[in-house]
Amino acid sequence: LGSSHNNEATLAEQGNEALLQRIATETTGTFTHSQGKEELLVVFKHLQRTDWAFVIDQSLDHTLQPLNRIFRVNVAGAVVILLILSLLIMQLFHRQIVQRLRDMLRVTMTVRQGDFSPRITVTSSIPDEITELTDSFNTMIAQLEQTVGDLQEEIGVRTQAEAILADHQGNLERIIEERSAALQKEVEERQRTEERLVRAEKLEMIGTLAGGVAH
Repeated sequence: LGSSHNNEATLAEQGNEALLQRIATETTGTFTHSQGKEELLVVFKHLQRTDWAFVIDQSLDHTLQPLNRIFRVNVAGAVVILLILSLLIMQLFHRQIVQRLRDMLRVTMTVRQGDFSPRITVTSSIPDEITELTDSFNTMIAQLEQTVGDLQEEIGVRTQAEAILADHQGNLERIIEERSAALQKEVEERQRTEERLVRAEKLEMIGTLAGGVAH
């Protein structure tokens, strides 16, 4: 038995029978072995055409130390990469969603004040839910602008019609007043004519009566 640490006597001590038995019965192998409080990683291989077996044994903690170092480096790298990706995702989220929602809110406040001229700028060439919402919102603003324009035009037409109707009503009232005054004048003239006619008839009857008395 040849060991890489020149500890053949230690490996052959009492209590290592299982280790020696495994090395003796197998051609090659790798296993862990407890020696006192230390955990050893044992790798062995029998030399061809000899009764010798060459053994490499090393502390498992010492063996895993590079792996632990690699693990820590990988973990630190993964954390850094995750942090960078998180920042990129946050920036992308802010640019693709938050900023576009703020633009939509700004245009909404302008529309709320009665100005239908602004439109939301489509900043993304990739169709997504925000882009569809933006297109729908711009279409809704255009429809509102068209509806308000039609209503204002209709209100203008109605206002003009009401003004014309008020003018006609004034003319009609003036005509009625003029006709009423003329009719009143005609009635008064007729009353005076009738009074003169009645007076003439009375004078004629008095004349006839006087002539009869004279006769």
